[in-house]
Amino acid sequence: MAEVTKESGSESSRERLKAKLRSAREGLYRERVLEAAEQVFAEGPFEAAGIREIAERAGLSVGSVYGIFEGKDGIFRAVHELRSAELFERMAEVIDTEAGPRALIEQGIEETVRFFCERPSYLRMHLQDRTAWGLEGQGTDVQSESWQRGRELIRVAFATGMRERIFFDGDPESNARMVMAMHQVKLAEWLASEPRPASEDIVRDLKLLFQRAFVKGPSRANDQPEPLQRADEL
Repeated sequence: MAEVTKESGSESSRERLKAKLRSAREGLYRERVLEAAEQVFAEGPFEAAGIREIAERAGLSVGSVYGIFEGKDGIFRAVHELRSAELFERMAEVIDTEAGPRALIEQGIEETVRFFCERPSYLRMHLQDRTAWGLEGQGTDVQSESWQRGRELIRVAFATGMRERIFFDGDPESNARMVMAMHQVKLAEWLASEPRPASEDIVRDLKLLFQRAFVKGPSRANDQPEPLQRADEL
């Protein structure tokens, strides 16, 4: 009886080990597929991309790709989910600093520009969609949700800053859309430039545009405003 129990335990351990190895292999394959897909989607419209080309770039068989994803739509969505999570991880660090409204928007500009400049293929993939970042219902549901979250952060900052008289009066939602549109235009110009300027130059230009359009004056630069309220408190 003890011998049977021992053999059963050994078999169970082997199965757990096999499951871990399969999971690790699938995770590795998934990373390779997403990295390859990002490059393929960046090179042309979504309709022109094919699973076979993605598989070849990833160094995998078509069957291996289909073993992880149901199809091209799922891969496209997964790329956006991965990158959106990375971007909002950065933005969470900005929010945790409890910066005031102006500083929060300017730090958000820095993080967003650096994020996309470090990932030119993903930026090109975004721009290939020919969608407006500042408008509702644009792009895939993942993209739309990501842009909506970004707009809401900026909207709350504008609403708080207007109450504190840091920003000119206006519609916080409209201002948030304009800031996102500024990002899209300046990043598109950067991507098309040869040679490409440093990301710090894009940050500087965007901050200057933001300040000229929305900030009341340089005398407000050293203000220490109250921390931002949550969206549900406004």
